[in-house]
Amino acid sequence: GFKLEEQDPAHCRLLNRLLALYADGLAKESLVFNGLDHFLTELEHLQVPWGVVTNKPSLYTFPLLQQLRLLARCSAVVCPDHVVNRKPHAEPMLKACELAGVSPSESWYVGDHERDIASGRSAGCITIGARWGYLADEDEPTRWQADYLLDTPAALRDFFWSADDISINSISLNQK
Repeated sequence: GFKLEEQDPAHCRLLNRLLALYADGLAKESLVFNGLDHFLTELEHLQVPWGVVTNKPSLYTFPLLQQLRLLARCSAVVCPDHVVNRKPHAEPMLKACELAGVSPSESWYVGDHERDIASGRSAGCITIGARWGYLADEDEPTRWQADYLLDTPAALRDFFWSADDISINSISLNQK
């Protein structure tokens, strides 16, 4: 944004300031998507594990999940500093499945970016492209090769309850 090279001392100062501001305001206006918390509660009552696989460093992920009252509820949280290879590589998904004690082939990965779907597919998960979330205008979910595309968290819940022919042991959610 400032047209500075990474080696420029001003780049480092500005980046550190940006990250400090980001950390300070991490969850001031952050909310769980409408309807998603209720769905997660239903999963918990059914003892279906769910987790978060993100490209956000743990320094920011854990406080955010804590403030949203999700951290203690999820079975796995995988950040890029927990793995060697970040999404779109399969490693983060495989690690999340291992932490949750589930098979990738019986897990859903819900993501709102092409790299999320690539990661889930590479790991052998059932992939669901979320057409809600942090989509950019140029994103084209129909090109992501997700197994399914859903428009809202309510549609995800409805899909879950109608998915008697799909084996489900866990659900992992992308978090940006």
